[in-house]
Amino acid sequence: MGQIRYLVVRSKRKSDELTTFFTDYTKSFGKMTGLIEFKEKDKKAAEKILKEILKNTVQIEL
Repeated sequence: MGQIRYLVVRSKRKSDELTTFFTDYTKSFGKMTGLIEFKEKDKKAAEKILKEILKNTVQIEL
């Protein structure tokens, strides 16, 4: 059973924050990229969403 590696890049401009994520390419899964844009006050919700996406991505590979 393989594991999918991912890269998370965070950036901030004024009150807007962006979290971009990329996964490795695998034969069975392909590749996934995404962007979560949120206001500073919604950071906890955005982190929860990102963790859920990455958790589900790993589960798909297993």
